[in-house]
Amino acid sequence: MPSRSRFFTGLTLAALIAVAILFFSGHREPARPLVVGFFVLLALALRGHPPLKAFAFTASVLFSVSLSVLYPRVFGTWYGFRLDLLIVPLTQIIMFAMGTTLTLGDFARVLAFPWPVMIGLVLHFTVMPMVAVVITRTFGFHGELAAGVILIGSVSAGMASNLMCYLARGNVALSVTMTLFSTLAAPFLTPLLMSWLAGQYIAIDTFKMMLSIVNMILVPIAAGLVANAILFNDKRWAKNAAVLVGIAAGCVALAAIAIHTPTAKFGTLAPLKTGAVVGCCMIGVVAIAKLIVSVMVGYTGNWMDAALPLV
Repeated sequence: MPSRSRFFTGLTLAALIAVAILFFSGHREPARPLVVGFFVLLALALRGHPPLKAFAFTASVLFSVSLSVLYPRVFGTWYGFRLDLLIVPLTQIIMFAMGTTLTLGDFARVLAFPWPVMIGLVLHFTVMPMVAVVITRTFGFHGELAAGVILIGSVSAGMASNLMCYLARGNVALSVTMTLFSTLAAPFLTPLLMSWLAGQYIAIDTFKMMLSIVNMILVPIAAGLVANAILFNDKRWAKNAAVLVGIAAGCVALAAIAIHTPTAKFGTLAPLKTGAVVGCCMIGVVAIAKLIVSVMVGYTGNWMDAALPLV
C-alpha cells in the first residue's frame, strides 16, 4: 500500500473514532465537521486501494449528503440569492448535455432489447411507486413529507443508475436505454402517479406538473439532439464559420425574445419558457465552441466526447 494511501486510511480511522467518541459522549455539535471530514477522507482513502476504488464515488455522495443535512444553511442563500432557484436550470443543463450524446440510433437501440426495456419500464413505474406508498404508510408520513417520498418513487431513472450498473459490471447498454426511455416517459407517467397516489396529501395540478417536467427534461434533451447534429456533423455546412455564427446569433436572439416576452403571452405553454431559453442559449454556446475549436483553431480530434461529460 502506498504511503499516501496509508496516510489517508489512518486519518479516516482517526476521524471515525473521534466521531464515535463525541457522539456517544453527547457532544454531537463538535462531531458535525468531523462527520463531513470523515467522508472526504474516506473517498480519498478508497481511491488509493484499487479493489475499493469504485466505492470512492459512493463516499463522495455521502459527503454531499452529510454536508447538506448537517449544514443546510450553506445551500440556502448566497449574498441574497436563493440557491434553490438554480435547481431547474442546472437540471436542464444536465439534460441538455445528455441530449448532446444522443442520436436517433440510440432510440432505435430499444429494438435490441424490446422485452427487457418494456418489462423494466413497467416495473420501474409500478414497483417503485408502490414501495414509496408502503414506506409512507408504514412510518406514518403525512403532507408534504409523504408526497415527497412518493415523488421519489415516481420519477425516472438518473445518470447515477447507469454508473452503478457499470460499477456492478451489469448490462450498461440496457441500463442506458432504460434510463433514456424512463426519462422520456416521466413527463407523462410521473404526474399521473402523483395525482393518483399523492393527491390525498397535497393539491396536484396534473397538467401543470406535466408541462413542468417536459420543460425540465424533454425540451433540453430536444435542444441537445440539435446540438449533437451540429457538434458531430462532418458536412460542409457544419464547418462553415458563417453558418455557425448565424446559428449562435439566431439562438441568442430567440432566447432574448423569450426572456423579454411577458410570461402571460405564452398562455398554457408558459411553463416551457425557461427550457426554451436554456436550450437556445446552450445551442448557441455549442455553435460558438465548434466555431472556435474546429474552425478557428483547426483542431480535428474528437474533443466533444471529452468536453460533454465535464459539462
